[in-house]
Amino acid sequence: MAEKRPRLAIEDASDEEPQVKGTPNGEEGDLSPEVRTGQGPNEETSARELGSSLRRMARGHERAVVGGLAGLCVAVLVFALGLWRALFVALCVAVGVVVGQSLDGDTRALDAIKRVLRGNQG
Repeated sequence: MAEKRPRLAIEDASDEEPQVKGTPNGEEGDLSPEVRTGQGPNEETSARELGSSLRRMARGHERAVVGGLAGLCVAVLVFALGLWRALFVALCVAVGVVVGQSLDGDTRALDAIKRVLRGNQG
């Protein structure tokens, strides 16, 4: 005999208030107007809200965020290219930054390199 599976019935709830999915008893809570009305936000609004949320969370920790992103980039480079190729890319980026700074008139990086090289000469 074939096994009988229970079927789901959709009840007519036209006389009840529509519930917002994901909230108990249809309570609105902290939902945005787009979610409460059932209209999804467009991609531009979502990206803007995500960006502002990330900026609020990172306030006071900007250098940690930049360091984390730099670490992520290094990890991706090492996994994608291998260690030596990733080090070569990092060296090229560093040379590009130093050249760009010197063209801008900022010689701090060049001065630091000169101090390191002078210290090793004797």
